[in-house]
Order: sequence, then structure tokens, then C-alpha cells
Amino acid sequence: MRKKDLIKTMIVDGQNREWPELKQRQIAVPLTSGKIVSVIGPRRSGKTYLLYSTIKKLLKKGVSKEKIIY
Repeated sequence: MRKKDLIKTMIVDGQNREWPELKQRQIAVPLTSGKIVSVIGPRRSGKTYLLYSTIKKLLKKGVSKEKIIY
């Protein structure tokens, strides 16, 4: 499989996945900044679940899953 096809497959798989149930946190990724946001922190501090939560919020707002890459 070509590298380009592999990347496309990985993106589509990510778009079609089911997101786990999440607890609401006080911290949030800004959704309207118009900029790329980096989420950094120590291992096992909740970065991935923060991104899952952000993706769920975007989907609820009506952003199509094709515009979200994880």
C-alpha cells in the first residue's frame, strides 16, 4: 500500500470511530481561535481525552467529521 493511501485510510478510520464516554472537565481547547492549538503535558495527564472531548463538541456544533483529523 502506498504511503498516501495508508494515510487516507488512517484518517477515514479515525473519522468513523466511536468516541468513549467522557467526564466534563474545567479545561477546554478553544474552538474559535482560528489557529492551530498544541496540547502538551506529562504522560497520562488527560491530553488524549481532552482531544476526544473537543472532537465531540465540534461534532455537536455541526462540524462535519470530514473536517476533523485526529
